[in-house]
Amino acid sequence: MSTDLIMGLGDDAQSNNYDLKFPVGIPGGGSADNIALRADQSFDPPGRSISTYDIVYRGLKVTKVGNAEETEKVFSIDVRVDGKWEVYDDLERWIKLVFDPETHIGMDQAQVSTTMQVVSYGRNDEVAKTITFKGVILKGLKVGSFDQNGTDPIRLTLDFAFANFF
Repeated sequence: MSTDLIMGLGDDAQSNNYDLKFPVGIPGGGSADNIALRADQSFDPPGRSISTYDIVYRGLKVTKVGNAEETEKVFSIDVRVDGKWEVYDDLERWIKLVFDPETHIGMDQAQVSTTMQVVSYGRNDEVAKTITFKGVILKGLKVGSFDQNGTDPIRLTLDFAFANFF
């Protein structure tokens, strides 16, 4: 193996340098930038999975790959809450558009979904990779623990469902 090939590998990705972007905003209004600025924890993107099936013949099992996607179409993100709770209010407005437990009414998915991007940056803040999620819907909103003795900010866990990503 040549030294030039090894030296051309490039620098390792820095997984802690990422931004969340909502190019068309979030349903219900509010500040998409507020959500992005407060996402300071790790983000574990979903993987891709294709269906499989087995053929068994005379004691021999062969696994074949099918032609259907089996990707889990959900992910979670934790964000900090600021003292004014603006982020929570914006997200609560969105999730109530999906389904309002008081009125038992929810809007069409096309009206409550949006596009979200996870943008990963390299060593010099150049965009290294962008993962785009289409049809993103907020499906869960949980306030973290209140702690009288703690100094850490309160966190929200946001659960999202999505249609596709690339």
